[in-house]
Amino acid sequence: MMARQPLTADDVDAIAKRTVEYLRPVVEQAIEDSEINLLVRMGVDPAKLGDVQKDFAFLRSQREIREAVVKQGIGAVLLSLLALIGTAVAFWFKSGMPR
Repeated sequence: MMARQPLTADDVDAIAKRTVEYLRPVVEQAIEDSEINLLVRMGVDPAKLGDVQKDFAFLRSQREIREAVVKQGIGAVLLSLLALIGTAVAFWFKSGMPR
């Protein structure tokens, strides 16, 4: 029985390259199947991804609008409070600042 020759770096590289070439389509198909399975589990029709993108764009615009309204609302409330305090101070000065 002959002793087996140790693998050279070139041999290892060639084996690795063949393995990657062999496994690439298998892995790509597994990833694609997983993506489709995830979409289906989420209730998304994989054939209508454009609709999902539109839905997300609509949700994003609604969130941005809500954030802007909240920001403007807080500003309006603060401005009203400052006006109320200013009015109270003005009446206090106008009435002769009683002690």
